[in-house]
Amino acid sequence: MVDAEAFTAELARWLLPWAARAGLGPRLVESPEEVLGEFLTTGDATQSLGQAAGVAFYSNSQRWVAELARLFPGTTVSPNHGDPHAGARSATRVESDTTYFLKPDRVDPSAMLRALETRIGLDFGIDVPPAQEIGAHLLQDSVAEKVPSTLMPTTVREQFWRNAGRATAVLDVLGFNDGHYENVWPTTGGRLVLVDDETLLVPRLLSPEAERSVLQTGLIQKPHAKGVLRINSALMARTLTPLAMNYPRVIRTGAGDLELRFERPRDTPRTPLTVAYGTMLAYLEDFIAGLREAYDAIHSVPAADFISTVTNNLHGYTSRLVLNATLNYRAAIARLALLPSGEKDVQSIEAELSNEKTEAVGSRQVADSEIRQLLGGDVPVFRIGFGEHAVVDPGGQAVGQISRTALHDMTEVLGALGSGYAQRQEDIVRNQAWRMEDFAS
Repeated sequence: MVDAEAFTAELARWLLPWAARAGLGPRLVESPEEVLGEFLTTGDATQSLGQAAGVAFYSNSQRWVAELARLFPGTTVSPNHGDPHAGARSATRVESDTTYFLKPDRVDPSAMLRALETRIGLDFGIDVPPAQEIGAHLLQDSVAEKVPSTLMPTTVREQFWRNAGRATAVLDVLGFNDGHYENVWPTTGGRLVLVDDETLLVPRLLSPEAERSVLQTGLIQKPHAKGVLRINSALMARTLTPLAMNYPRVIRTGAGDLELRFERPRDTPRTPLTVAYGTMLAYLEDFIAGLREAYDAIHSVPAADFISTVTNNLHGYTSRLVLNATLNYRAAIARLALLPSGEKDVQSIEAELSNEKTEAVGSRQVADSEIRQLLGGDVPVFRIGFGEHAVVDPGGQAVGQISRTALHDMTEVLGALGSGYAQRQEDIVRNQAWRMEDFAS
């Protein structure tokens, strides 16, 4: 059995500088189970923060999977590779005759998307997996069988890229911001499906003084000050480079047991998009045509009508908000997880991160909540409502305020559509399409 006190002491030691500022003391991991993963059963099991967090995560994951097994009797419940939040709750595979994914504490945004399509009179080329509500959770159909694995006919490829242009414009106006290739997939029908739809209507916290652009959707690869480090945008990535490494994951083994592992780099095959639909540059004019078409259609509707259609069809939808401080904590976890105990202290890693922009909400309550979530093995996360200023943690507590809401951002973009905004986005896309081609070659 894992020594809970030893793991928690190690975790508190690494977190001491942050915990001291937040006024928190050590928090014992509750009832950790025996850890089966080889990463934790060889050598000194308390050698890093990542491993210590993994014990709490493993224990919480077992409880989450057991809870779902009771909710879905007669099925196989397996953890998925999503980030753990709120007590290791992540998207979880539920298998019977059909495969579903249980998404905790989620609201389906498809009603809002369909209502906007009707009001604007344009098919956005965007799908959301069919779903049903199970209490506070969402049970979504698997869309894996709809993801293409062979080259599609030319006409379908052209229509896909036109749809992708439409989808990019719409998601830009809707404040979407996490469009990497694990969250947005192509389908055999020449459309895009939002596998992770929690980051619609997200306020622009970082660099709010700058104009919003398609780059903030994540669908178009952002330029990087130090060059392209990894291409992970849904519409430009060509290989499946792992996005999350050295963070605890719980899997179900062939024997049916739960096991804790730390992810390692995987093979990098071509993305389904590249296999089925080629590259954006090859169909750039189709993409631009769709982009322009959607921006023009949105601009033809009064801004007040667009906003009211969104507001009236949210049905309780809130957005996932990952604060910049959270990203720094997670970067520190990843680095510490690779280091033997004592080789590098957290102050030096924090110093390495000091040049990164860390201000987002900046409240004492945010720091408290992030540390509590880390102590439970979770990736810290928060939620916010459209047009709301209050930032809420997984426990439902308001932990901070933002000055600029997603409604502000949307109003600004809708107002800019008549003053060259669409042309600026077209220029950005063309530039990035060629940059990615140069990088690939």
